[in-house]
Amino acid sequence: MAAAGCGDDTSASGNDMATMGTSTDMIVRDFSMLMCGDLGTAHFGDPCTTDCDCDTSMCRQFQMGAVHVCTRPCTTATAGTDCPAPSTGMCTPNLYCKF
Repeated sequence: MAAAGCGDDTSASGNDMATMGTSTDMIVRDFSMLMCGDLGTAHFGDPCTTDCDCDTSMCRQFQMGAVHVCTRPCTTATAGTDCPAPSTGMCTPNLYCKF
């Protein structure tokens, strides 16, 4: 079984990881889902430890690393609808909802 690594943009199944999935979310999310196997059970705004904990596959640190919560992708133009409470309603520079 081959594993994807530096300079290799294919998964173990031979699929091109840059085009996998039908989601318009960031490729990072698709890659996280491949690593986790299944979506996590924690929802947007819930505390988390790893990407695999979240149903969005995006566990990020906020408040100078003191808090880890599940977030999701957003755009600056649509942050108001992409990022409901309990988030700040804004996107980070890395285009995920800020807490």
